[in-house]
Amino acid sequence: MIFSSIPTTMKKIFDWLRDRLAVIKSAYYDLKFGINVGSRCLPDPEQDPSFHKDMRGYQSLNYGTLKRMMRSLELGPEDVFVDLGCGKGRVVSYAATYRLKKVVGVELEREHYLIAARNSSKHRAKRTPIELCHADAATFDLGEATILFLFNPFGEKTLENVLKSLEASLREKPRRLRIAYHTPRHQELLDRREWLVRHDQSRDGSWIIW
Repeated sequence: MIFSSIPTTMKKIFDWLRDRLAVIKSAYYDLKFGINVGSRCLPDPEQDPSFHKDMRGYQSLNYGTLKRMMRSLELGPEDVFVDLGCGKGRVVSYAATYRLKKVVGVELEREHYLIAARNSSKHRAKRTPIELCHADAATFDLGEATILFLFNPFGEKTLENVLKSLEASLREKPRRLRIAYHTPRHQELLDRREWLVRHDQSRDGSWIIW
């Protein structure tokens, strides 16, 4: 019985070490870029200002995962990268280290928006301009977007609005579009769109790219 538990114990230790290393690496890159994203924040349902009342809490994505997702997105100098629900700005800060046309962060929670704006102004390694918008994703104009980044920022109703807006903008202005969705709780909404095709995903399904 003792020996049979060793593999499970070792896996737990390995997972703990991997998570600690991810935290340390993220802290290092935050320091390198000159940004501060702080800790996870959960919204107060009674204070949710979003149109569909389905805003999700803020949490930051580690740089290792970000790097793998960015590699799969095949970023180029003509891309407009839009992060819907950008929180305190870690993803837009990292995206701006690539040479793109523009990086846009959209955030509805005012305190997070102000922190993201402060982080953008202090960013020491950006190669691309960052534009931050204090706005609701349900009504935001996505006509410029060629890459859309989502880290589980809202629920089904807002995502439906976003996809309808994207489809309309593609009819008006055909272009190559990629969608990166981390923690894809509503992936079925994207899978059922005939104009979207899965391009890549992580082994554990924690993120998908269309």
